[in-house]
Amino acid sequence: MSNFQKFRSFLSARADILCLGCIILFVVLLSGATLLTKPRIWIDEAVTVELARNFAQYGILSIQTAPHVFFGQSYLLQSTGYPLTVVLAAVFRIFGYRFAAERVTMLLIMVAALSTVFWFARKIFGRKEALLSALLIATFATFYASGRTAVGEVLGFIFLLSCLYCWLSLQSYYWAGFFLGLAVVTKPSVFLLALPAVIIVLAYRRRGFFLNTVRLGVGMIPAALGWIVLVLGNPFVKNVWVRLLGFYRNPYGAASSAGNIAANLSGFFHSPTLMYFGILFALACAGWFAAERGNRTDLLGFVLVYSVIAFLYYLRSPGWLRYVFIAELLILFVTPFVFSELYAVFGRFTGTSLFSGYGIVVVTLIVMSGVQLTHLFTGAQIYDSDAALQTAAYINTAFPGKSVGVINALGLSVLLRTDARYQTVDLVGLPPIGDGVLSHADRPDVVVFSDTLPTNDEMPVLSSFYHEDSVRNGYAIYAKNG
Repeated sequence: MSNFQKFRSFLSARADILCLGCIILFVVLLSGATLLTKPRIWIDEAVTVELARNFAQYGILSIQTAPHVFFGQSYLLQSTGYPLTVVLAAVFRIFGYRFAAERVTMLLIMVAALSTVFWFARKIFGRKEALLSALLIATFATFYASGRTAVGEVLGFIFLLSCLYCWLSLQSYYWAGFFLGLAVVTKPSVFLLALPAVIIVLAYRRRGFFLNTVRLGVGMIPAALGWIVLVLGNPFVKNVWVRLLGFYRNPYGAASSAGNIAANLSGFFHSPTLMYFGILFALACAGWFAAERGNRTDLLGFVLVYSVIAFLYYLRSPGWLRYVFIAELLILFVTPFVFSELYAVFGRFTGTSLFSGYGIVVVTLIVMSGVQLTHLFTGAQIYDSDAALQTAAYINTAFPGKSVGVINALGLSVLLRTDARYQTVDLVGLPPIGDGVLSHADRPDVVVFSDTLPTNDEMPVLSSFYHEDSVRNGYAIYAKNG
């Protein structure tokens, strides 16, 4: 065999790996161009960065409201859990505290997620389906909107796929529970919904239901213990559990669940995202009925049950589509398998040879990926802004070493290079975090407002002790007189 033939044989045997490499290269190059500004830093990401920063510096997973003063109910801040915040804290300890380090870490997690998608899909579906699953996810706009920011869904998605692999391919319920536990503590509001979905599918199987459920629960214990040690602190204080359960019962503040449900149902047909995935969900249901019973249909059953539960949870929210993001990824993950099953059934039913091959499935899914890619570049609402970065750079340069007070702008305060930082933070569903910045006896040298105007109590202090330095990028900056 000539060298050319050997090289051609090498490429042919690894064509799917090479194509995956091209997909990952596309994701890295596309994300790298605007990694720090698109999406703009937002409150949920800023909370995660703040927790990671404080854990790296002080060993405390909480928001710092004044030098060495932390919010006492830190267990209410874990919308993104310790598997991500601790990893980011380690990155900050090794490479220094930089916003760029956080975004690069999230990009690496995106790459790991695509690799996990391909690896698991190849195990359970096949090489072609695996590549198409990765392609569908890599062209999905929300994958970039959530994946580039430290909000936990993509890392939790890796843990969830690992759980499904251990469960369905290895029949190892302990390890399945271990990874499911990690997913849950990474993003409780999203991945806790996976637990009833797994139990429902196990109950449908019937065989070994009780014992396998116990094994699954035992496997989740290490992640739960990590959460108790790092986050909860003292699990024997009743008020801690009361506050925690009260928050998760209604994390939307004053919003009415009944009103949210009515508004979200009425807006379903005005949301292209919900209609798109509603169609794919319906096709997945048909694929479940068409496919031969086995691990693949168990996986498909889990995806369908989880999607229903996630959609019901979304209905209670103020229209936050992030609650169905993981359901969307799972639906895209199984879509190549679903399409291949439906086309095979249609071919057998009609006797048409056109539908007997896999080519039309590939073409259809590539077209779908092209439509998603077009939406990513033209219609996706991934907000691009460097306002916080530019303002933080100005404050760090103009006021080096000065104490800074920030009023309800956590996305700015996490970028400041000062240990003498005071802040107040308002988060939906939580009590106010921090005392009034201007109420401290040792008032900060610089005060920054964003969105929130000075209150009647703050205006006299500002007038007496501060002057307006500048207004830039939507932030009003005041410097102390003298």
